[in-house]
Amino acid sequence: MRQVGREHYGTADAVTLREVPPPDPGPGEVRIRVHGSSVNKGDRLVMTGTPYVMRLALGVRAPRSFGIGQDVAGVVSAVGEGITEWQVGDAVFGEITLGAAWADEALARVDQIARAPTNVPLVEAGSLPVAALTAWQAVVNEGRVEAGSRVVVNGGSGSVGSYAVQLAKASRAHVTAVVRAHHADRARALGADAVVDASSADFTETDRPYDVCIDVAGSVPMSRGLRAVKPDGTYVVVGGPTDDPWLRPLLRPLGWMIRGLFSSRRVAVFVDKVTAERLSELASWVEAGRVTPLFDSRCTLDELPGALAELESGDRRGKILVEVVPSSAARGTPIE
Repeated sequence: MRQVGREHYGTADAVTLREVPPPDPGPGEVRIRVHGSSVNKGDRLVMTGTPYVMRLALGVRAPRSFGIGQDVAGVVSAVGEGITEWQVGDAVFGEITLGAAWADEALARVDQIARAPTNVPLVEAGSLPVAALTAWQAVVNEGRVEAGSRVVVNGGSGSVGSYAVQLAKASRAHVTAVVRAHHADRARALGADAVVDASSADFTETDRPYDVCIDVAGSVPMSRGLRAVKPDGTYVVVGGPTDDPWLRPLLRPLGWMIRGLFSSRRVAVFVDKVTAERLSELASWVEAGRVTPLFDSRCTLDELPGALAELESGDRRGKILVEVVPSSAARGTPIE
């Protein structure tokens, strides 16, 4: 079978496609015939092995395994010993921790997959898990957004931010998206009631603080960010900066956690956790039309190394949907 990955850490030039034997599922695992996957920020960090602390899990000097790719959607092709809840032929989607989804076949744990939504092409369900579940945790679990909440999404045009706008709007909140001006129409199409131009306005300068701030962009200091929410409001920190290979990506969330101890505002910092239950609930929202798959462009598995190089050089932007088994119907919503 084909698999895209890297033998050493580096830029997109280190990524290659090679032929490997299909993996055999162990206890608690199924093998999936992959139809679709996508490229997330986390996949690019796995590619480069940064921040360096990640290498404690990935391999210090070199990657312990070749594969990359977390998002997966496809059809079960084999089941491990003792697996009764899944059968060959079942359509599923989910995440592969530390990644090997950019392949014809991939192994997944049964507690990290669920039945794929039935109203979108299976290949496009491969754009959902990582970004949509991160947004789900930010909006639903941590932000506790409800009908009538005033919500601002800082960074509402990226993959996680776009899903956060959809999810907050699906929760019947009033949603403000902070985006660059050329993304304003897209944010409104996703459901944003108001748009703030990130390049010319400061969303924290408001006389009507928000109930919830979902901060994906991480572009404002803590002192300004907290004043954007009500004294009893919630500030949700999603991730950290990725422009430093050492500790800075970890220090920002830690700083927010400490600051939250001395503020009346509730500060939520979390590590995304995928579960079968959350995936099932996400699938139900997709089937109800409240959330739709998001991607900017498509490529085949063979084209993926070149697409990553284009993404790195700036010739390609946004989220890439990886079509391992191509779909003829384009039912997703481009986000950039």
